[in-house]
Amino acid sequence: MMPEICDIMAERAVLGSCLLSSTAMATATEILRPEDFYDTMHRRFFELITGMYQEGKPVDFVTAMAEMRDKGMYEPLGGQSFLVQLTVNLSSSAQLPYYAEIVKDKAGHRRLADAGR
Repeated sequence: MMPEICDIMAERAVLGSCLLSSTAMATATEILRPEDFYDTMHRRFFELITGMYQEGKPVDFVTAMAEMRDKGMYEPLGGQSFLVQLTVNLSSSAQLPYYAEIVKDKAGHRRLADAGR
């Protein structure tokens, strides 16, 4: 049986956690790279908020929405409803390391599958 190649819910949980906590953002950037995200929109959004974080900008719901607008990514990513989807099932960012490891693990499975082809 082949392992799953992605976990969209874990990807959303990572991104949502980053919007809830600067500590989560720091942890996520230590564990993950944009290419670890299977979903293209998730990958693009992680690149966006990682850039914000590296520039010393605060990362939260409001600032991410503004950055999406400034970079012309608001409509392509789905605007406010996209951000709501990321945070709707989260009560805190405490589990971010676990979610990030799931995303990283799935990315590893994809890389192995690609190498095997």
